Amino acid sequence: MELPLPISAQLDLSEAKLPPIGFSPEKMYLIRHGYHGRDVVLKYSSRPEVYEEGEIYRWLKGKLPVPEVLINQKIADDYYLLVSYEKGVMMQEDIFSDGKKEGIIRYAKLIRQIHQVDMTGFPFVHDLSYKLAKVKETVARHEAKEQYFEREYQGWSPEKMLARLESLSGFQEDLVFCHGDVCMPNFLYEGHQLTAVLDVSGAGINDRYLDLSVALRTLRYNLEGLGWTLTQADVDLFLRTYDYPFDKQRFEFYLILDELMNG
Repeated sequence: MELPLPISAQLDLSEAKLPPIGFSPEKMYLIRHGYHGRDVVLKYSSRPEVYEEGEIYRWLKGKLPVPEVLINQKIADDYYLLVSYEKGVMMQEDIFSDGKKEGIIRYAKLIRQIHQVDMTGFPFVHDLSYKLAKVKETVARHEAKEQYFEREYQGWSPEKMLARLESLSGFQEDLVFCHGDVCMPNFLYEGHQLTAVLDVSGAGINDRYLDLSVALRTLRYNLEGLGWTLTQADVDLFLRTYDYPFDKQRFEFYLILDELMNG
């Protein structure tokens, strides 16, 4: 790992290793005892989203449990973010220990907790127009990862996905603070208690279905990984616990948006 002197001089990299999971386009390392004896996580990239994530962590401090930002700096053409390493297991390893129903309820309550964060003073414009512009750029650059499309969209081209996305637009947004990527590995738990919210670079003031669509998709994925099936009764339980009706148009719109955002 080659780092600029202002960063490397502050770190002990002898116990640096890659994280066990993730599709992040950034370079990321877990560094044990790496910063004044503390366990830390280093992320760096030429993408400004790395810097934005650090500032969003700072904004969220006191609102949700998030890592402490230790360094958030641009050097030459790259952004460097160093945060505290937070203990806990990935959400899916904790919340289903009492059964399928309890896990679904806990997940819905977490999404509701995130959406209740006061939006005042959010530092970036990560609204729908911003996300749509990024999606169109991703498709134009042929960077959409078709291999990761959901099973319903396997065989679709990114251009067909974009056309379907545009055909679903025109609804009234219900704006809240959204996490932007509520996949379960982005939340750490200990004893059914939330210990850390991670990977907030996609956070912003958005329609709540930005998170709800991804939540229902990731719920299906994680239930199947445990040998269960996501039934209509499960979807109803999730939305009833969250306290919001199902909206087919917005559900599909934001599901496709997320598929194309992962370029």
